[in-house]
Amino acid sequence: MDWQNISCAIVGGILTIQSLWDMKYREILISVSVIGIMGGVFGVILTKRDLIELLLAFVPAGISLIFSKLSRGALGLGDAIVLVMMAFYYSLERIISICILAFSIAAVIALYLLIVAHKRGDYQIPFVPFLWMGWLIDMLLV
Repeated sequence: MDWQNISCAIVGGILTIQSLWDMKYREILISVSVIGIMGGVFGVILTKRDLIELLLAFVPAGISLIFSKLSRGALGLGDAIVLVMMAFYYSLERIISICILAFSIAAVIALYLLIVAHKRGDYQIPFVPFLWMGWLIDMLLV
């Protein structure tokens, strides 16, 4: 089994756990993300990943951290931490692809909740499950 398959299993497992937890409690488990980060650090060392590529992969996480602060939690700090964890495993392009898919799915669900379910505009939905869906679609397409 190569590192790509192992990393897919690690990220998939962590996103599944975090998604279920986020849906139930509206927060993520920092300890689970730390485990993922530790595995990612191991993978970076094992694969001798290019430092510039690694640093670029952190850009979406950095943007989400800034947005989390500016929006007073509309996108939570936990979501940014999950993106930090993902940066250890995937390239900037891959993370952007996953995020575009996640935001697109979240937008469709949000419209449904506003129009059909008559939720108010301030109704919050957890984002990590959409990251999981975006990741899953990306994995199936690549």
